[in-house]
Amino acid sequence: MRYGILIVDDEEQVREIMKRHLERDEYSIHVANGPIQGLEILDVENIDVVISDYKMPGIMGTEFLSMVKHKYPDIERILITAHGDLEMAISAINNGEIYRFFTKPCNFAELSSAVRQALERRELFRNAKRLFSAYKVQSMAMKKMEKQYPGITDAQKTETGSYVIGAETTDIKSFLSQVDKVLKSKP
Repeated sequence: MRYGILIVDDEEQVREIMKRHLERDEYSIHVANGPIQGLEILDVENIDVVISDYKMPGIMGTEFLSMVKHKYPDIERILITAHGDLEMAISAINNGEIYRFFTKPCNFAELSSAVRQALERRELFRNAKRLFSAYKVQSMAMKKMEKQYPGITDAQKTETGSYVIGAETTDIKSFLSQVDKVLKSKP
């Protein structure tokens, strides 16, 4: 599976440097010169991670990432800025729920590592959602079965690997003894 990365920065040189560096990891890289173009790309491309500059004309990076969070909650978000301060970082984390925060110039090896970790995190969340959905479906089926066949969900596994429904489990010797009694009592 080829992951989609969107780089949003109003500086062409910065976009191209990041693009060249991240292309080494064989991602499908998309670039936008600002938040508006970024949103347009998000509407048509399969994007897994957005890397956005903080200070851009019109819409600030934190506001853009907040929009991304609301419209595409499964996309991981990374903020890069040359104007980092604690208040701005807190705002980015709280409003845009960013995954990572970098200051310019950033270390591209660290950025690349953060993108890989963000993708792993996204896959974990996807799998968790899929498993939870399967659990809900199975839980509903079990409730329906229990209503139709009371006690069926009280199955217990024996030491031999068989299942006993609605009865006490016994060891194999006791079971064979019970079978023997039944066989001897039959004419």
